[in-house]
Amino acid sequence: CRWLLRTHDNAFSALKLLDFYLNEFPVGGAQAVIECISCGIPALAMNWGTRHPECVGADIIGPEFAIMERNLSAYTGRAIEWANNPAERARAGKALLERAKKLYSAESFIHQLCALAIKIAESKRKP
Repeated sequence: CRWLLRTHDNAFSALKLLDFYLNEFPVGGAQAVIECISCGIPALAMNWGTRHPECVGADIIGPEFAIMERNLSAYTGRAIEWANNPAERARAGKALLERAKKLYSAESFIHQLCALAIKIAESKRKP
């Protein structure tokens, strides 16, 4: 992880320094967004277009906190709001942490795999 002009062995140690994360656009990543929200750090992303790298960050964050259209004013407005309103920033972080647990936790992944395995097994039984 390269951040603050030096290399860090552990990205999570650098995350502790963030109040919130602004996903880059028009092409943004997914991993940094998931890492932030999994640590309770609110992340902001904008749906810039229909290609995967243009919308994946916003899809991960979801419509409550992402900017779901190409709207620079809304993006900067949300960033300024979070910078100036620690209570709203904390609310977003808590809600996004719950979203991360629901969608991206190991438990969620295992449930998804089991559901898929059951679906495959049931499809093999049909004549």
